[in-house]
Amino acid sequence: MTLEWNNLRPWNGSQDNAFEELCCQLAACEKCPPGSSFIRKGAPDAGVECYWKFPSGEEIAWQAKFFTTAPSSGQWQQIDESVSTALKKHPSLVQYTICLPCNRSDPRKMESWFQDKWDQRVQKWREWANGRGMSVEFRYWGEFEIFQRLTKDEHSGRSFFWFHKEYLGSEWFKTSLEKVMANAGPRYTPELHIDLPISQVFQGLGRTRSFFLHFVQLVGMIEKNTKQPAAGWNQGCSLFLTSWSQLCCS
Repeated sequence: MTLEWNNLRPWNGSQDNAFEELCCQLAACEKCPPGSSFIRKGAPDAGVECYWKFPSGEEIAWQAKFFTTAPSSGQWQQIDESVSTALKKHPSLVQYTICLPCNRSDPRKMESWFQDKWDQRVQKWREWANGRGMSVEFRYWGEFEIFQRLTKDEHSGRSFFWFHKEYLGSEWFKTSLEKVMANAGPRYTPELHIDLPISQVFQGLGRTRSFFLHFVQLVGMIEKNTKQPAAGWNQGCSLFLTSWSQLCCS
């Protein structure tokens, strides 16, 4: 799945509103301290689309702009105005996330690119906040950060709603397998399952634990038969198992 922003379902007559709503829905799912409350604002929004209010009184907020490419000078001005208003109207703000449907280009060349301009802006915004006696962390949600959240199983329905595409997550495979087993009825019994060599291919494709453990066992056999450590293999095995753990927990 890739995020094709031209396919974003319009909301209240525009894709701009749709992007704002999508970001707010994702923000509402962020982990916050117990007892926190989420507020979705309407227009005018005082520089904030939505925010979480912690029991301590501190607030973290989001602002979304449907700029599909690096902001122009006029669009940067719009973002500046939102930040300025948010700092003025939300004195308890400690974190402010700006959402744009594009990643920040950073070729490290002599010219000033998106990442450079972002860093410059953040420095200016921090000075604005400090001038009000505030300490605010400025974060960025681009296409990567939004995609990272939408590919979680808990957001599969949201992905389908906004982009008309079904995300094939673990829950989808589980449901599909259960449906196939139900349709097969008495024709399928686990006891009659025959383990064929081709199943190993699917173990690798599925990046299962047994696949990684089998790999480690093969390395052990190589070391045993050659009677010497396989140079670099121990580190490789460790990296494989670490990768497997991260994949299972993602």
